Amino acid sequence: ININKNIINLLKKNFPKDGIISEEFPRIKSKTQYNWYIDPIDGSRNYINKIPFFSISLALKKSKDTIAGFVYDPIHNDFYYAFKNKGAYINKKKIRNKNLPLNGLMLTETPKKKDKTNINQNKIARKNFRVRQLGSSVLDMVFVASGKADIFWQENLKQWDYESGLLIAKEANK
Repeated sequence: ININKNIINLLKKNFPKDGIISEEFPRIKSKTQYNWYIDPIDGSRNYINKIPFFSISLALKKSKDTIAGFVYDPIHNDFYYAFKNKGAYINKKKIRNKNLPLNGLMLTETPKKKDKTNINQNKIARKNFRVRQLGSSVLDMVFVASGKADIFWQENLKQWDYESGLLIAKEANK
């Protein structure tokens, strides 16, 4: 919770009129067309259990467009980021998705509810890919963006779970 408070305080100080949507705190309404999306610890179950796979995620949307995404992996000291139409980076080095499933590695998370779609997802995935469930959806996305995995598939995510990772993945394909 301290991470979230610190991020919110920093945003409020530097962008006092922008909105803030966070997993951990009530929404702060925007007085502009800008909204920040915060997931202070994506992979919180891993963090709680001292499993070294979690991240801090922050995205900025202008109206309906995600224009900036930031993901910090504190365990590996890797900082992924992207700005719309400017490419994607890790620690100041441009990243590019290989765009072809070369090693057949799919990252996913266990769905919160079981339904026919999830059952079909598992059948397709296990037939065509090696599947890993690592515990942080946004790190899964930046791993695809940087070519460490081929596919990320997950349903029913909240915006703070995917906005930053999705922009980084899109920009890595440019």
